[in-house]
Amino acid sequence: MDLLYKMTGKVNFAELLEHISEGDKVMLTATGRSMTPTFVDKKDKIVLSPVKDEEIVPGAVVLFNRGDVICVHRVIKREGNNLVIRGDGNSIKSLEKAKVANVYAIVSGGTMFNGRPFTTTDKMWQWNTRLVMNFFPLYDICHKARRILCTYPLSLLVILPLLYLSFFNPADLTLPEKLPSDKLVHSLMYFGVSMVFWMEWLRSHKRRSRPSIRKGFLWCFAFPIVLGGIIELGQKYLTEVRSGDWLDFAANTVGVCIATVISLLAARIIHRKSAKNK
Repeated sequence: MDLLYKMTGKVNFAELLEHISEGDKVMLTATGRSMTPTFVDKKDKIVLSPVKDEEIVPGAVVLFNRGDVICVHRVIKREGNNLVIRGDGNSIKSLEKAKVANVYAIVSGGTMFNGRPFTTTDKMWQWNTRLVMNFFPLYDICHKARRILCTYPLSLLVILPLLYLSFFNPADLTLPEKLPSDKLVHSLMYFGVSMVFWMEWLRSHKRRSRPSIRKGFLWCFAFPIVLGGIIELGQKYLTEVRSGDWLDFAANTVGVCIATVISLLAARIIHRKSAKNK
């Protein structure tokens, strides 16, 4: 039989495996981001076909049982009946181990890259497979860079004017010479930068947890402070229009600290309100 059974909504894996064992092809919607950008979450369709032992080779994308869940990932390595598997969208260290007996089906077609039809004999699929298999570290870096750019666009955008104002003197701009005014400007600049960082971080991590908050401190608190120190050193040793000043660095740090306190208090209030509404 070579039927195409479409599954919609929540997948019943018992039903799916029953159809595949009978020789049917099954189409379902990709869910999750572990195979991005090859398969886009809730956008692309995956056709699963019955699999033969000789088809389970490095580069093949298979449906397998990893112990806690059934998922679709790519075979990276095979040694006898032992497999090393990884999702295209996962990190280079996110390797999974499985047995050949745990593989139930193989991806034979569908859509990829957000809607482009393919079969595994197409050049587009084959080139993507070679890219993932042979250049995964570069593939991983590009994918992470793209994800960061899409998740934190404002954070990356505010860094550019900060660097420009720190190392150049646009239109002979001069700040007030009085010490408090100068330091207030520095505090406000880094307050704004840190607030943007925290806003985008908390928005992309709505489910607050200790690990995510700790990582948030690295990006939203520690990074602006370290960046401020590097900029001050750069102004002192690399430019003639700016001069490094550790009091400026202290003012930058004050701005970051105030932004962090306000952001975490706001996040806590929002978290409590959402918990009450549930």
